Amino acid sequence: MSTPATAADAARSISSTQSPRVHRVEIHPTAHAGDPRADTLLSRAASLGFGLEGAHSSRIYLIEADLSDAQLDLIVSQLLCNPVVEHAEIGASEPRGSIVEIHPLPGVMDPPAQSVADAIQSLTGVRAVVSTGYRYDLIGVSDAQAQNMAARLLANPVVAGVHALPFHPEQLPKGHSHEFKLTHVNIRDLDDAGLEKLSREGHLFLSLEEMQAIQNEYRTLNREPTDIELETLAQTWSEHCVHKTLKATINYTGPAIEGIDFASRPHHEVNADGSVTINNLLKATVAAATFELIDEGIDWTQSVFVDNAGIIKFDDKHSVCIKVETHNHPSALEPYGGAATGIGGCIRDIIGTGLAAKPIASTDVFCVAHPDTRDRVFVPETGDLKPSGDCVLSIVDLLHGDKVYTARYGERASNGWRELLVYRGLRAEDGHKEFEENPLPAEEWYPKHLQRVKERERTQPDGGWGFEHRYEKGIPAGCLPPRQILTQVVAGVRDYGNRMGIPTINGAVSFDQRYIGNPLVYCGCIGIMPSNLISGSAKPGDRIIALGGRTGRDGIHGATFSSAELTDTHADEFSHAVQIGNAIEEKRTLDAILRARDAVGGPLFSAITDCGAGGFSSAVGEMGEKIGAFVELDKAPLKYAGLSYTEIWISEAQERIVIAVPEKNLPALQQICDEEHVELANLGYFGTDGAQLILNYNNHEVGRLPMHFMHDGIPMSTRTAVWQPKATQPTTPTGTATSANEQVLALLAHPNIASKHWIVRQYDHQVQGNTVIKPLNGPRGIGPSDASVIEPVPGTGQGLAVACGLATGLSDDPYAMTLAAIDECVRNLVCTGTDPDRIAILDNFCWPSCKKPENLGSLVRAAHACYDGAKAYRTPFVSGKDSLNNQFTTESGETIEIPPTLLITGMGIVHDLDTCITSDAKSPGNTLVLVGQPQSKLSGSHAHQLGFVQSNGMPSVDLHAGPAIARAVYGLIQQGLVRSAHDVSDGGVACAIAEMLIAASTADAPIGFSADPSLDWSIAFDESPSCYVLEVEEIDAIRAALGDMPLRTLGTLNDTGRMHWDQLHAGVDELTDAWRSPLDW
Repeated sequence: MSTPATAADAARSISSTQSPRVHRVEIHPTAHAGDPRADTLLSRAASLGFGLEGAHSSRIYLIEADLSDAQLDLIVSQLLCNPVVEHAEIGASEPRGSIVEIHPLPGVMDPPAQSVADAIQSLTGVRAVVSTGYRYDLIGVSDAQAQNMAARLLANPVVAGVHALPFHPEQLPKGHSHEFKLTHVNIRDLDDAGLEKLSREGHLFLSLEEMQAIQNEYRTLNREPTDIELETLAQTWSEHCVHKTLKATINYTGPAIEGIDFASRPHHEVNADGSVTINNLLKATVAAATFELIDEGIDWTQSVFVDNAGIIKFDDKHSVCIKVETHNHPSALEPYGGAATGIGGCIRDIIGTGLAAKPIASTDVFCVAHPDTRDRVFVPETGDLKPSGDCVLSIVDLLHGDKVYTARYGERASNGWRELLVYRGLRAEDGHKEFEENPLPAEEWYPKHLQRVKERERTQPDGGWGFEHRYEKGIPAGCLPPRQILTQVVAGVRDYGNRMGIPTINGAVSFDQRYIGNPLVYCGCIGIMPSNLISGSAKPGDRIIALGGRTGRDGIHGATFSSAELTDTHADEFSHAVQIGNAIEEKRTLDAILRARDAVGGPLFSAITDCGAGGFSSAVGEMGEKIGAFVELDKAPLKYAGLSYTEIWISEAQERIVIAVPEKNLPALQQICDEEHVELANLGYFGTDGAQLILNYNNHEVGRLPMHFMHDGIPMSTRTAVWQPKATQPTTPTGTATSANEQVLALLAHPNIASKHWIVRQYDHQVQGNTVIKPLNGPRGIGPSDASVIEPVPGTGQGLAVACGLATGLSDDPYAMTLAAIDECVRNLVCTGTDPDRIAILDNFCWPSCKKPENLGSLVRAAHACYDGAKAYRTPFVSGKDSLNNQFTTESGETIEIPPTLLITGMGIVHDLDTCITSDAKSPGNTLVLVGQPQSKLSGSHAHQLGFVQSNGMPSVDLHAGPAIARAVYGLIQQGLVRSAHDVSDGGVACAIAEMLIAASTADAPIGFSADPSLDWSIAFDESPSCYVLEVEEIDAIRAALGDMPLRTLGTLNDTGRMHWDQLHAGVDELTDAWRSPLDW
């Protein structure tokens, strides 16, 4: 391939009569360079039992432009191909196996394509339209198997198309100009059934009462609403935006909570029948606790519940802010994009706080079903532990080709049934059979007509198949496999955070089968700002300026979609609600905003907020709530033609920020944006007569709404909530692991407890250079940190610690669960040296539908615990979020509710970074002590989940002892009496000690533990709250400092590299392998 000497030479070589066409370029790795993408596919395919023998991958670029051969050569050689490790082919290369190509669907964000198009114009002067994709040549599988593999491992049909042949269209898809037509929606004459139908079919997801309120407003106005007005009200009044469940009046009936006098609680009224009326649950619990603490003297909170994030004082010149959001429903449909835009949106919340904060750290927490969830086939267990001959023959009849197959037993189910596993193999020349390590997916060999039976679990006496069996469908139709969800949400957070240059420093993963249809994705961000810039407001006359990304159809109806429950049809019905992110665009926008904030003479803008749920509708509507706004929708830059005025207004396309700018500052702002390559759009102005929202499109008025009706017109309903404790009976142990060694190793391998290094190592947790305690610690960097610590203002020696608490194992009693989560969050922070009197916390409720009184009752109980926990620990809530429709309805009508899940995130001040400690054990000869009182209540514990112990009641938080112990442990750390600290959490005392040893021990310097002879094994698996394992040198000094607080000696550290306690005798290497292997993907 020849290369022109210069871009000018290439430009001169093109014919002026040449018509645009699509050029296809394939970029292949050279043989010696390796093919990581194909290697990853081979590994994942093997884990699922696909018989993939080999694979090759290549990048595809489709370039639509008037290009000469010389120009195309220049683009390939200078932009697309690195000749050291890659080679290029023009057009489609010859197949090496079954071909699968993955290309983004029309309208889906394609960030690499945008970068390539910009580079082509810079290099050649030619404007090009570009689309990218990936090609895979799969060896050893049929075309049908390749398509199945692509659907499971390579592409999500919500955002990508799968092609069985090389994709080379004559032209790339283009939008068509929108033909303006003002649409009115008939609502004034609808009956109740018609209103409900309009709400559902229009994807408004408003209640009948809310639809009636809108109907009455337009009857008063004597006109029908336009479509854009109705959409504006739907997003403004959505559960996602207005939190109407938590703000509702609730009539609650439930058992008394010890120590709580509801009559003395703010906004509570006790009725004659014993029920309680709560006027605004949020105001009566979470917010009440914070404002009462402020009244009692906490003076370091600066902004709570009013901005995009909560703000607290860091030092005399700086403030720090924090926000945690959920992005559950988008992540269920498209995990990568859902998680990426989840963290991207939370970052924008920080940018849009006060007059702009700089993001300095981020967090993530994921709740998913077990990664090994799959369809399973069970057969009766025969005496010789071999599947029957009829069974094997029936399976082989279904499978063809030159392979051989065998059937084996897997896990034992109840009542004498065993899982049936099928393995594929090859017959060697000597007749010997070699079988693959991993079994085939059941859907590869189980009869297709039986797979289509809708019941989640059913028994087939023979089902026309020849032998008795039972089939369990692990993954309901419409759901993605949980391992795919987890790998993709991790990749989404990784790619967005790393590209933004923001360290991801804290997180967690929780596994529970009830998340199968509705995974939870929590994304958090922390920022810093000058203390004199913590608030702002739009002024009449300020221009409405949009910065950053262009507007497209991605994300439409995101706010209302997030307010509904998921069903098996949502992937088709709401694919438009998935947003696709571009982190580089957001980074440029951030840089421009920070320059505008720090301009000489003060910020160039009066107010700022991000385009989150509801897009421009939400951002402009919130900023102009008191003064009104006039918006020219046709001035918004679009990704492609064809968007209607309503789509422009409600799109949740990413990387967009809205600021209010005085007219005189526009030239200076424009210059900054030009220098940072950020697009600026002037959409109108703030301030209208009567504080109205006026929407124009091409000089046509398409909407006019009074701001007071938008924000105050929603009817606040009265809801019924009931809660009763679940009847439980003591259970006997059922686990197959009986020895102490087996049980501890099994606990360490539990996915909730096992190392998450596979996730952590993908994140850049040191970018910006301010991370002091990282997520993994110890000499090998493999031990789990209780919290992470950063130095927000370099050189000051003052730190900021971030941690979280999650206790879904106790979700049967949301009051106990919530207090346990608060206590865990505080423990994690204190273990690193955080001052417990300078901790702020956030609540993120994820609940199944609260239309069900029992679910709303459990939410009320959790909210009461938020009040009690915050008051007892003196940890004010500064921000929060709720997501209250987390459940999935299968095609057969079964509803799978998530467990009530409350994430508590904490942020606290470390006054002196030199006092920080970590969880890795330090020196042989030191003593491990337990501070806190085990309660010997193991219901909800991981040992109980695995069947090692009986259920005998849930542990509870002592609201007097818990805070006192936290302050006492902090005091010990400040006095330098503690060498290492680790909180007792998942897995109990034994796992806490094991993790300290795993973190510390090396081949050259092994560290072991020998338990005190008097130490009772009964506390080994105890997960009681308010317990800490401390490594100390002077035990007498600890006893003197703690006084009457519960303290017991656990044992002594040694240099054996082994852990000894009662019947437990395990090497640290063995413990490490058990802990690191399960999620070592």
